[in-house]
Amino acid sequence: MRRHRRIIGVFGSGRHSHEEWVVPLARWIAEAGFDLLTGAGGGVMSVAAGAFVQVE
Repeated sequence: MRRHRRIIGVFGSGRHSHEEWVVPLARWIAEAGFDLLTGAGGGVMSVAAGAFVQVE
């Protein structure tokens, strides 16, 4: 049986990081067992990716 991946996408400003919202969100995504999809840009997407990979 094929298992579906659970993916949450985080996209936003490429200029502004909005760390106060994005860091807790990305950590929750990782801790809840989801995979993260971003646009690989700067700002929100970069902060989300960084916070996501720091969760063990």
